[in-house]
This record gives sequence, structure tokens and C-alpha cells, in this order.
Amino acid sequence: MSEFFAKEGGITKTSAEAICARATQVKAEHEALLENISFINTTMDIVGGSGDPKQIEIGAHEDTLPAIQHSLSVISRMDAVIAWFREARKTFDAYEPLGWEEWKKNFELPAYPEKPKKPEKVKMSSYEDIVAEMDVAEHQRYLELIATSSVYGKFIHKDQPLEKARRRMHVSISKPYTTKGDGINTLIYHYETSIAPAKVDSFYLQLQEKWRNVEQELNKMKSSIRKKLSARNLEESIKQDELDTQYEADLAAWDREASRVTAQEASLRDKYNQYLREDRDAMAKVKFAVPKALENTVKELNDLGH
Repeated sequence: MSEFFAKEGGITKTSAEAICARATQVKAEHEALLENISFINTTMDIVGGSGDPKQIEIGAHEDTLPAIQHSLSVISRMDAVIAWFREARKTFDAYEPLGWEEWKKNFELPAYPEKPKKPEKVKMSSYEDIVAEMDVAEHQRYLELIATSSVYGKFIHKDQPLEKARRRMHVSISKPYTTKGDGINTLIYHYETSIAPAKVDSFYLQLQEKWRNVEQELNKMKSSIRKKLSARNLEESIKQDELDTQYEADLAAWDREASRVTAQEASLRDKYNQYLREDRDAMAKVKFAVPKALENTVKELNDLGH
């Protein structure tokens, strides 16, 4: 509470305004006396005149000096009263109740909890990730098998160059001669194998066996990779489930705490609004304090109003 506001007693704002108005009036009266003060007697005469000189200004007598001192004292006392109540009014007009942020510092309101962040999705490993984890020798063998399988398949599968050449060889054995055209222009083609058919067949079967062995080894490696990938993906899925479960639990806990804090803050807001109402009522009834040094002057001014 400001020093200008009375804890008990005091005068109302309306009374203070009335007292200041009377003080201003009294002050003006005494200032008028002092502003016209003179310490000179002045007379006026007309050259060649027959009458006595005429006195046009009467200076103050010595016995008026105490009155001058009195007027100065009165003006000073009036100024003191006016200054006091002017400051009291300025303080009253400038008064603001505590804001919410400042007011709530008097209470232990828990901080609003930070909302948990949703975890990032677990990166699911790919087939290529498992291959990339192979050691150098295994990785090189895997790539070699893929290359070999591709090359062999490109030449020995049905309708591919080596398979077509072998098939054509067997056709030529059953049909060593063919003709083209008619009459004397007929062309006769005769076919003979350049390599013994048995050797070609044996070689082709060796190539097929080679391809099958490569495919078997490659499929075994691919199966191993897929098993590792499946196991890895299972672990990653379990980890994702654990993260999601924990997040849901954290979110539920946050929601409960947030609701609790919100409810407490709402309750505190009600108390704050009550404080504002009580403060407004108190300020409506506030009276200005009258310092002991000004009591007699205020009483004199107050009596002038009666």
C-alpha cells in the first residue's frame, strides 16, 4: 500500500479535491497581496500648481512586515497541501493491480508438461542392406554367382545361341540335305557336323550342370539373405511396437498431467479474479492519508467549507 493511502482515517478523494480547491483560492488571495506590495510612498505635484502634492502610492508600514511573513507562510502551507494530494492522486490514477504472471508467483503452480514427441519410424532393413553387410569374400562370390548365372542363362537357355546351335545340329543329322529353288536352279545344301554330336551334347549338358550348380549355390545364398532379412525385420517390427507402446504410455501420462495442471491453473485463475474484484473494491474505498505535518492546515481548509 502506498504512503499516500490511509490505513485508517484519511480523507476521500472528493474531499481532497475540495481542500485543494480551497487551498488554491487561499493561496491566490495571499499571492495577490504580495504581488502588489510596495515599500515606497509616491506623491505627484504639478509645476506651477497651487494645491498640495497628491499621494498616488502608499508604501507598506513597518508593522505590515509580519503580515508579509504570514502570507509567505500561508502560501507555502497551501502549496505543501496541494503538492501532497496531487501526488496522492497521481499515485492513485497510476495504480494497477498485479498482473496474472506476477500474481501467480506467490503460488507454486506446476509447470505445464512438455508433450512427448512421436518417435521416428524404425527404418526397416532391405534385401540390399543385408547384402551390403557381407564380408568382402562373400560379397564377391555373391556377385560372381549372379554374373555367371546371367551369362550361362543368356546362352544355354531355350532359344538362346548355344541351345539353338545344338538343336540345329540334331536337325541336320536327321536331314543332312535340303534343297532350295526349282529345276536347274535348284540349290542343294549338305550338312555335316563340325564336332562330334556326342561331344556337343556332353559339352552342352556340362554347361547345364554348371548353370544348375551356380543357381543352386546362388539360391542358397539368396535364401540365407532372406532369412537374415526376415529375422532383422522381425526385430525391427518388435522395436517399432515397443516405441509405439512407450509413446502411447507417455502420451497418456502427459495428458493426465496436463489435465491436472490445467485444472489447477483454472482454480488459481478463479482466485486471481477474486483478487481483482477485492482489489477493485478496496481501491474504490481508498482514502488519502493526511501527514501529521499537514493536519492543522487541512483542518483549517476543511473548516472554510463549513
